Amino acid sequence: MSLKQTASTILAKTAKSWKEEKQAQRLINATLKALGPTIAEQLATTGKAELPGIGMLRLQALPEKPARHPLTGNKIKVPAKHAIQFVADRKLKAAV
Repeated sequence: MSLKQTASTILAKTAKSWKEEKQAQRLINATLKALGPTIAEQLATTGKAELPGIGMLRLQALPEKPARHPLTGNKIKVPAKHAIQFVADRKLKAAV
């Protein structure tokens, strides 16, 4: 189940009426939309973003490396780039 579905289920159970459930759903959608750019900004400035109770996202520098083109077999160089690495929280690891 995705994070959005889980949050929706929790709010649907706690909402007392259909109107409150719709308002809660709008709040969830707005929160999740705001979370993406916030995490991206934090990764860009500090190189890591902590998600309490879930884990941490951090940037990992990948150096330039040689490779082969899959169709022609020619040697090519894959440029250096950054990858996002997820490290799960200890409590999350223990739960799974």
